Amino acid sequence: MHVLQELARGAVTSLIDLPGTGEAPPRVVPRDVSLIEDAALPERWLLVHEHMPGQPARLADVSTVARERFGECLAWLHGHWRDGYTIWPSLDVEHGTRANLYHARLDTLRRYQVAQGLLPGVADLIDRLAEVELPPSAGWHERDFALCHGDLSIGNILWDGDAVALIDWEFARDGDPAEDIAYLAAEQHLSPDLIADIAEAYVAAGGDPWAFARLPAWLPLVTLDAALWWADYHLVLGDDPGSVPEVVERLDRARGFFSSQPPQS
Repeated sequence: MHVLQELARGAVTSLIDLPGTGEAPPRVVPRDVSLIEDAALPERWLLVHEHMPGQPARLADVSTVARERFGECLAWLHGHWRDGYTIWPSLDVEHGTRANLYHARLDTLRRYQVAQGLLPGVADLIDRLAEVELPPSAGWHERDFALCHGDLSIGNILWDGDAVALIDWEFARDGDPAEDIAYLAAEQHLSPDLIADIAEAYVAAGGDPWAFARLPAWLPLVTLDAALWWADYHLVLGDDPGSVPEVVERLDRARGFFSSQPPQS
């Protein structure tokens, strides 16, 4: 709840009023933000904002300056350090290393048992993820975590020229900044050049310089997680998840992340 309250206060003015820039807060902020309580919700609380008009813009379609501002935005967000991690939707804090978090997140993929049974090859992908080596040299042994957005999809990033703001904090949690960035990169099909634009500004603004070294391990995990989430969503609607584009495309991308790099085990 303390995270939602913090975000609710910040969203009224600006989510990325970067200190020391001397710049006015961006105008693209929700006009009506409220924190609601409902016993049917995970942990009882939800941050709700007014729907914002307009079409989402991909990072590939905005300016280089805008991408750099986005990197600064993420560095500001991930600068809110935590001494433990949370696994959504729980707000219970767990303690351990970033490698422990990776395997805890991997365990969440196994909860989609029905969806897995209808999608060929998912169990093999999960087994391969469990075998990935997480070398201490990339910061996997560290016990520092950060406030993460948790859902950096295209519709949750608002642009006003080169200014940027984030909305939809339903999946906000304490975790590894690299997972946040990996989900962004996977969902928006970011090329190495686009990632470099963000990375340079991110590190210059104080972001974790090792976060991008951990991306190769996180990319297939978050992509498979997204595929299973969409599969579960369509199962509720009575659809066959194996024929849904949102599921099939993400499964193919998850396999592609493995085929584009040698096994690390």
